[in-house]
Amino acid sequence: GLENSSPYDMVLMDYEMPVLNGPGAASKIRELGCNTFIIGITGNLLPEDVLYFEKNGANCVLPKPLNMVDLEAKWKEFGVRPCKSSKSSSVPIGEPSTTGKKSDDDHVVHSPHTN
Repeated sequence: GLENSSPYDMVLMDYEMPVLNGPGAASKIRELGCNTFIIGITGNLLPEDVLYFEKNGANCVLPKPLNMVDLEAKWKEFGVRPCKSSKSSSVPIGEPSTTGKKSDDDHVVHSPHTN
């Protein structure tokens, strides 16, 4: 699924990972010809780190903890649309669910090229 017809609409890519960092992984994804929307995620928003992530293939970069309002703003800015009405939440992604179950606040996204 790394061709232009990739089934993935978006990738959330952490900057720091154990084997290959986020910019390196984003670069490899792009080298494979995949144009999937990549959002870099980092706890360090130094301008040179953001630029490095973007130069290596990230479409944009957001800070940790990731907030749904910020994520939805990037979806809108770059033309990525949720597949259903979404409710904005101030709870950062990755925070534990109080119920442990999926809810109406869970999001699935589709890029403009998918149905």
